[in-house]
Amino acid sequence: MAKNRKLFDMGECQALYRRRRRKMRILMCLLLAAGTSGLGAACATSPSQGEAVTIITQINFSTEPFKGTFQVTDGADVLGCSRGTFVDTPTERGIHKKFTCDSGASGAFTAEFFPPGGPWKIVNASDDFSGLSGWGAFALTQSHPGSTEGVETLIGEIQR
Repeated sequence: MAKNRKLFDMGECQALYRRRRRKMRILMCLLLAAGTSGLGAACATSPSQGEAVTIITQINFSTEPFKGTFQVTDGADVLGCSRGTFVDTPTERGIHKKFTCDSGASGAFTAEFFPPGGPWKIVNASDDFSGLSGWGAFALTQSHPGSTEGVETLIGEIQR
């Protein structure tokens, strides 16, 4: 009988992500600086570092379009939203997940991602979310084998 195994510890994943994002910025700036001195200077004057964000969704796969609810467990104060609803729209490249806030800011923001895991980034934002940018890592976990429900975790950083 197979034991239920936790694929990853989200706390460990977040801590690792935070340590690595600073190293990745430094590495990217060094690579850009080696390629052209003008781009290296742009790294030195880039805007301040983004704020950490974690969004946890509860998604239902039983009907299309896929939709559900979300909760912002880290970064709600910076985002201006702590919970809401979302709907997924397939695109040629991946999935666009449109988040609409039920608490706090008005408007919506859309993240593009590539299931079942990988990167995500903000591709659109309106109203109170105008000017929002962000990126990070995405993971999907099925509630249990054969289930039509799942939990998605988006960790990363946002900037206003």
